[in-house]
Amino acid sequence: MLFIPSAIKNKWGFPQMLSLSIFNNASNGYLIGDSCVFGVEVFVIKNEGKGELFSMIKDPSDVTFTWEVQKFSELTKEFYYSQVYLAGRHQWKLKLFPNGNTKQKGKHLSLYLGLDDRTKFHAGWELFVEFTLRIRDQVRSHHHEKTSEFT
Repeated sequence: MLFIPSAIKNKWGFPQMLSLSIFNNASNGYLIGDSCVFGVEVFVIKNEGKGELFSMIKDPSDVTFTWEVQKFSELTKEFYYSQVYLAGRHQWKLKLFPNGNTKQKGKHLSLYLGLDDRTKFHAGWELFVEFTLRIRDQVRSHHHEKTSEFT
């Protein structure tokens, strides 16, 4: 996924991450004991504006983030943010719409990845991002995931 710091868009994700009927069915393992777990893996390639020079920022120790949401049935706001975490030398956060957003309200859970530190980019830098958003199956480990990559 191409991110140009001067661009307005600073979050990417899936409005139709998973249907609410599937998510809420305890036998599917996503919502257990009113708790659910979301995850993301982020891989970043940075162009430093020097011709065609690209550098891959991929440290396996810091590309994966897990966010456990307790008392899911008590979530009343339209959306929630995870804590900020570091991956590929950048700060990220997840944005969760428990009841969906846009046309998916009431139909799907919506999940997005957001770049939290847009102001730290220099003029001419571009950021290429590949990420996988995941809803963890806490029973059978048959996780629901979606990947997006743009180069």
